[in-house]
Order: sequence, then structure tokens, then C-alpha cells
Amino acid sequence: MDAGELSRVVVNLVANAVDAMPSGGHLGLEARNVTWTSASEDSPGPGEWVRIDVSDTGAGIPEDVRSRIFEHFFTTKEVGSGTGLGLASVYGAVRGAGGQVTVRSELGEGTTFSLWLPRSELAPEPPSEPSGFLRGVGQRVLLVDDQEALRRVAAKMLERAGYELVQASGADEALALAEDLDHLEVLVTDMVMPGGSGDELAAAMLVRFPKLAIVYTSGYTSENFDVQELLGRRATYLAKPFNRKQLASAVNAVLHGEATS
Repeated sequence: MDAGELSRVVVNLVANAVDAMPSGGHLGLEARNVTWTSASEDSPGPGEWVRIDVSDTGAGIPEDVRSRIFEHFFTTKEVGSGTGLGLASVYGAVRGAGGQVTVRSELGEGTTFSLWLPRSELAPEPPSEPSGFLRGVGQRVLLVDDQEALRRVAAKMLERAGYELVQASGADEALALAEDLDHLEVLVTDMVMPGGSGDELAAAMLVRFPKLAIVYTSGYTSENFDVQELLGRRATYLAKPFNRKQLASAVNAVLHGEATS
């Protein structure tokens, strides 16, 4: 499985685990090799597997909700607080790698998501820059996303790509931070956030930084937003989930006035 994709899958599950423990708790991460000779409810079937568990000690998932958690756009969060695509993308990525996802949950005791991936005997290749990777030269990027775990991953991607990062969890915080910035080259913003949408934030930021380049992101498909009128040579739309090369390419394109819809 692609290392970046696996990282996004685990971060997604960790973010859900954190949300399930608003008053604190224990987050567990465990990975091990497993050999199964027969099928059972808690296994993907016979074979050699790598099993990755992400567990929490939160409230647990009710049985009626558990049966729907992998559905697209299904969420138990308030409007604007979740897209309903996190677990669906986890399920799709793992199934696409030939694996399976199982869930064990008890009300009041917590939940464990188990990722089962076919074990490979191939030795991993040393990490290298993706082909055609475009690097920044220290341009300042303001990254705005209300999902902290996902924002941290995206920030690390951009920092490794050579950009200077400023982060905010929502539109209000971003506008407050902008008051103290003497320059800003790029705004990377989620479209759906508490306190204001991405396009509203961009409009306000353009007043202060008229040459600002913009990358809109979202877990929804672009058809869910009327963003065509917002796009241009210095503004583009990037669907989640994205990898480091896709994010760096989008930022590079808007910086150089080469973005397209």
C-alpha cells in the first residue's frame, strides 16, 4: 500500500478516536503480522496479513450506527463539523489495497478499528521525491482546516515541499492571524468550516492580500459546491484525500498563475 495513503488512513482513524474521547482517554496504535488458517467474524480470512489496530476508550458506537459508518456522507456530527467521508475513504483505500476493515465496539468501553492488509515479502524501497515533484522556495502559506489531525499532515507535506507554514483551525482564527502578517503568498483552505466557508474567507483575505493565490480543498466532490466562478489562473480546487505531490503541484500552479479548473 502506498505509504502516504496508509498514513492518511491511520490519521483519519486517529482523528475519529480523538473525537470519541472529548474528556480524554487512551488512544492505542498497534501493528503486527497475523497468520489465519480459517475465516471468522474478526478476521479477513485465511492468509498472511498485517493487522493495524486503532483503538480508543470512548463512548463506543451504537449498533444501528455501526452498520452505516462506512457509507458516503453518513455522519453523526453537527452540520459543518464533518463531511461523512472520513471512514468511507478509509474503507475504500484499504479495500483498494486488497485488505479489509473490521470494527469492534462496546458502548461505554470504546472502539477498535482493525485494518487487515495482505502481507508482502517485498523489501520497501528507500523514500524518494515523487517524479516531477515541484518544490517551493520559502513562500508563506496559510493552511486553514478545522480537522486538526488532517491539518497537521497537510502542514508537514507543505513544509517538506519547501514552504513556510502558518496554520488556523477556522475562518475567524485565520483572519485574526492575517492581521499580524506582513505578506502572504498562498491560502490553502477547506471549503466547509465552522465560522465561515472557504470562499468567504478567501474573499476577505484578498482584500488584505490582493495577489493572494488560493487552493480550495474539501472532502466533498466539487459538484457539491458552485466553485467554478471562483477558479482561475491563481485559484484551484483540490479534492480530499490528496497526496504530497498533488498538494505541492496545486500550490505551485496557483503561485505561478497556471491553475486551471
